[in-house]
Amino acid sequence: MNISYKHLRAFHVLAVRKSVTQAAVKLGVSQPGLSQIISRLETTLGQPLFVRTGQKLILNEYGRSIMPFVRKVLSDLEEIQGFFLQDVLLKGHLKIGASSTIASSLLPTLLGAYALAYPGVRVDVQVGNHASIVANIENFDTDLGMISGLEDNSRLHIRPWLDDELWVFGPRDHPLCAEHTIKAGDLHGCRWVFRETGSNTRRIIERELLRYRIGIHSYCELGSGEAVKSAVQAGLGISCISKYLLDREIVQGSLRRIETPFFRLHRPMSMVCAAERKVTPLLKSFMDFAESWQP
Repeated sequence: MNISYKHLRAFHVLAVRKSVTQAAVKLGVSQPGLSQIISRLETTLGQPLFVRTGQKLILNEYGRSIMPFVRKVLSDLEEIQGFFLQDVLLKGHLKIGASSTIASSLLPTLLGAYALAYPGVRVDVQVGNHASIVANIENFDTDLGMISGLEDNSRLHIRPWLDDELWVFGPRDHPLCAEHTIKAGDLHGCRWVFRETGSNTRRIIERELLRYRIGIHSYCELGSGEAVKSAVQAGLGISCISKYLLDREIVQGSLRRIETPFFRLHRPMSMVCAAERKVTPLLKSFMDFAESWQP
């Protein structure tokens, strides 16, 4: 039986992408070339591994049964490659998924410091919300996720990173900003600007509003903390985002924090990777560096 890395890699990418077109682009091969690779693997194993459903290729029972073994073999091969990098200057390519909060407020400075320490490493960052980052990690499309909050997911390896706190805030002329302390009831009927569905920030503030049965007017939702700040500055309502996004505006006075000691708005920031993926020296170097770095 002659099964190569090329066969297993092609099988795994096609299983994740569910499309010959997308998988071929990912692998850098032609569509007929990919089909031939998969056909040879199926011939070698003596069983078909996929079924076509509409425009998609889905694993059949045989494909599903070997998928855990394929993931382990590919992960072990990455570890072997990484072993030989331990005693030389680290070089390579990391793909990181980061929440918009982390990507805009913390990651640029962290990456600048990391690049000075490891100039041979290229880091690509894809910005998304909590849900999309976790999905990309589970599909092995991203090496590392940097998210706000903890994810209760047995398919992920979670490494705590920084402590964060969400601040409720408004434009400087908002009536609640003039109060030193407010009660939960003072927030009834306020107009809010929210992050998009799937955002950890939104889940937390909605949980707290529900806990106090606070009726609100949801004016709009936006896909990033920076957009939320601009909307609040324009007078569209009040909101709640990470303190790391608000330091400059609070100091300048264009936005003001609304003190809400009754809310539980502390959360951890975490680094996550797939539990089935072996942590290579390259990935470990970044995680260790980030853990020792202070904003």
